[in-house]
Amino acid sequence: MLKEQESVHGKSGVQPPLLMFLLLSSSFGPYVVGPLRLEHFIVYPAVLVAVFYFALNKKLIFHSAPLFLFSIFFINLAWSAISHGAIFRFSGISLAALENYMQPAAMSLVMLWLMHGRSSEVVASWLKPTCLTILILFSVNAVVSLANMFGYLLWIERIFVRGVDVYGNSVWFNSAVMGRYPGVFGQPFEAGFGYSIALLSFGYLAATRQATLFSGLCAGLVIVGGFLSVSKVFIGIGLPIFVLYLICAGAFRSKKFVALVSIIFIASVFIGVRSVSEWDGLSYFLRLFDASNYQADNFLATISANRFSSTDSGAASGILIVISQSPLGGFGFQEPDFALDSAFTEAMWRGGLFGLIIYSSGLIFLLFFGVYRFRNGNAERLMYLSLVFIIFFAGLGGPTFTINRVSVVLIILLMVVLNSRGARKIDFSDSVSG
Repeated sequence: MLKEQESVHGKSGVQPPLLMFLLLSSSFGPYVVGPLRLEHFIVYPAVLVAVFYFALNKKLIFHSAPLFLFSIFFINLAWSAISHGAIFRFSGISLAALENYMQPAAMSLVMLWLMHGRSSEVVASWLKPTCLTILILFSVNAVVSLANMFGYLLWIERIFVRGVDVYGNSVWFNSAVMGRYPGVFGQPFEAGFGYSIALLSFGYLAATRQATLFSGLCAGLVIVGGFLSVSKVFIGIGLPIFVLYLICAGAFRSKKFVALVSIIFIASVFIGVRSVSEWDGLSYFLRLFDASNYQADNFLATISANRFSSTDSGAASGILIVISQSPLGGFGFQEPDFALDSAFTEAMWRGGLFGLIIYSSGLIFLLFFGVYRFRNGNAERLMYLSLVFIIFFAGLGGPTFTINRVSVVLIILLMVVLNSRGARKIDFSDSVSG
């Protein structure tokens, strides 16, 4: 029994689920000092502890998949820093851009520390509390969005949102004017991406027969929040993948789950009917289902919100600028005068073609691991593959691993799933001890 407890909590006495709860919760926190949010005061001190732990520990054994993912993040950060130094002599660095690239490496390192020395079975036991925490947090955000729609909590922008433009407006403000409410997130894409992850988390609970009435009601709120954000990521990617996941995982074979889904549907419809008369974003939402917007000359612009269109606007223009001016190394951590509304555009802008290769290699690895190397049960494997597909398609509309707030949620969930039934282990103990 003592040996089992040590495998769960480790010799340091740190209880990973508790720290993961703090990390997840902090990602929804306010800005504390200038551009620093609450999560920064938890993530980076945890990084220092992790580095100190690894420096003192002579026996380092990692599962290969999480270690490889950390390596991708670290190489991506290092190459972008090298590119910036070679081109700009380290002048003109955007600290926000640098931190966005640092956070995936930092979070994955913290997760490597928390998972070090723990078996796959132990890490797999973290999936339920992780998914439930994510589901609760995003359901609370949906409640905030509902309050915003009715004219309450509009002060939330001043505490939780940054990014005011030269005209004094922010993406959050402009979205709210259109009737799109992202809650504590700065833009609808962030909210929609996060809601997709939260809904998939509920799907895992349902597929493993761990869903309850409470989690079902939280899922209903998440669906409402996703529609209120009018995010194409949620409506066009997250929601369909969630339904496919439930079907493939066999969740609908459970009578209890069918009853739970019925309750969620009724609750969502009730909230929707009571709210639709107050929703200024209804017309914007309905245009997504207007067939005239999907004609050949307007199809790509509509589904990508003009990110990839025949006029080379949005994300496409950024790619063209990199190819014409700095194809190999990109522009490092210099901020462009346009939004990097694609993970692929961001990878090229920060690191050129090599940056794109690094990012694409990470996606290929994730897909390869899910198809050929993942050995866990059907629900976990399908959840992992669903998450990978969401990451890929969402990346066409915005940054995924580097986006504010949601990146913390994404990396924690992804690292836990990767390690829950991992591939072979890599032992560094011989090389460390000499």
